[in-house]
Amino acid sequence: MRFIMEQLERIKNPVQSSETVFYGGEVCGISRYDLKYVYHHLQPGTQFQLQPENGSGIAVLYRGLKLGYIPGIAAGNLKKAVQRGFELTCRITGVQKRKFLPIESLTVKITD
Repeated sequence: MRFIMEQLERIKNPVQSSETVFYGGEVCGISRYDLKYVYHHLQPGTQFQLQPENGSGIAVLYRGLKLGYIPGIAAGNLKKAVQRGFELTCRITGVQKRKFLPIESLTVKITD
């Protein structure tokens, strides 16, 4: 009963968030880069870094290793923010994996 009351209270008084979400979605190219070396360290909440690439994409880095990239079509304003030195919070929100198999998808959220 207490659980239901807590859920109702959250619905009545939602927490207002002032963060701007620059990108929320999957990282592309995870099978082509260094994900296989660090996959066991990745879980929801893990922070990572961004690095602009030549062209229009943005590299997703963890401890200096490239995990994949955010495609240019989704990264227009994000790339400008990174190049101008804005401090962004970059966290993993989901890791889809089956036992004994490589990671199938890596979902991230980038906010200010």
